[in-house]
Amino acid sequence: SVRSVGTKKFRVKGLPPATGSIFGKTEGIMSKSLLQRATVEAKYEDFPFDLNLTVTSFEIAVPGFPPEQVRGNSMSSDVKTRIEKLRPGQTVSIRNIKAVGPKGVRVNQVGNISIDVN
Repeated sequence: SVRSVGTKKFRVKGLPPATGSIFGKTEGIMSKSLLQRATVEAKYEDFPFDLNLTVTSFEIAVPGFPPEQVRGNSMSSDVKTRIEKLRPGQTVSIRNIKAVGPKGVRVNQVGNISIDVN
C-alpha cells in the first residue's frame, strides 16, 4: 500500500549559461599553430552534474575577412588559411556557438571566445 506523508514544495533550478572554450580558455593569448588545431568546446561551469555538450557549429571572425560559419567543432581548412595570415596582436572571435546536450537537446546560448594571436 502507498501512504502520503505530506507535500513539500521544491524549486527546480535552470541550467547556467554554457561557456565556450578552446584548450580550456575563453580568452587569452595563443599561437597561430595552436589556434589552427583548436577544437571548440562548450560546458556548464560550476554545475553539480556532468552534462556533456557537443559543439555542432560556430562562427569565427578573423581580422581582414568576413565572418565564417563553420560546421562541427574544429577549424575548417579555409579558416586555418585565414589564421595563418594573422599578425601578432590581432584578435580572433568565436561566437554564435551552437551545441547539443544529452538526448539531442539544443544549447543555443554559449559564451563567446576571444583569442589574441602572438
